[in-house]
Amino acid sequence: MWSLKHNYNKLSARITRAQDLDSRLNRQKSARRVLRSENETGIARRFWLRAVDPAVKLVFMLALSGVLLLCGYVGLARSSWFDLREIKITGARHLSRLDILSAGGLGSHTGLLNMKPALVEAGIRENLPWINEVKIRRSLPDSIVIHVVEEIPYAVGLIDEQWFYLNHDLKPFAPYDYRHGYDLPVISGLSRAELLAEDQELEDLLIQARELLDKAADLDLELTGKVSQLEINKNKGMIMAFAKIPAAVVLGSNFNGRRFNHFQQIIRDLADRDELSGLLLMDLSQEKIVIVRLEQDSV
Repeated sequence: MWSLKHNYNKLSARITRAQDLDSRLNRQKSARRVLRSENETGIARRFWLRAVDPAVKLVFMLALSGVLLLCGYVGLARSSWFDLREIKITGARHLSRLDILSAGGLGSHTGLLNMKPALVEAGIRENLPWINEVKIRRSLPDSIVIHVVEEIPYAVGLIDEQWFYLNHDLKPFAPYDYRHGYDLPVISGLSRAELLAEDQELEDLLIQARELLDKAADLDLELTGKVSQLEINKNKGMIMAFAKIPAAVVLGSNFNGRRFNHFQQIIRDLADRDELSGLLLMDLSQEKIVIVRLEQDSV
């Protein structure tokens, strides 16, 4: 009995040790699998770090640089170093320095880095009707040059019983002021509603009137004098008055250079015959007929 029991105990011990050995082997295999998995994971991580890390660093550096530049710009923009201290204005004749600066919203509070020249130019053009063109040039750190081109009055317009300066397109741009001392022809017959409306018939008449006034500048002023008035009427066309011609000259609505040459010839002929002072009417509104009426014809 004892030997069997003793042998059984020895066998049990061997079985137990064998089971323990299997457990250790299984644990070692598991550990190797875990180690292999960790190694593979580490290799993959190192691969991605090598591939992604430079791009991440670049993005980070760019973002940091942008933030630093923005902070630096904001700091400089708020610094008094770039406050506007010197303003030079060229080309202004009718407008005062204060008018231009006020229209552009400029002053000692203006910072050159924050100033937007395009907005300042737009403000000057919109608020000052005399301005045709304006250009601003910045000179850091604290000065600007404003160059303006003013409208040139081409005529004086009587529009709805109010007087305005007209530009070369015969469009009003500023109220008339006799103190400016311009000697300009008077354009009458226009209304504000007609000028604002898109009226092609009126636009055609305005084009003819501009051409006529340009040609009239080449007349013999000793005979005719300057143009004193030009009436523009959509029904009657154009009627012109000269300083030295006693009668109005009816031009009609389809006046052209050829008929203007006829007008010059008639004026010279009348002057040669010493009959110009007796002119009562000249009508060039018809295509092939010129009507001339003199004082002696009415007697």
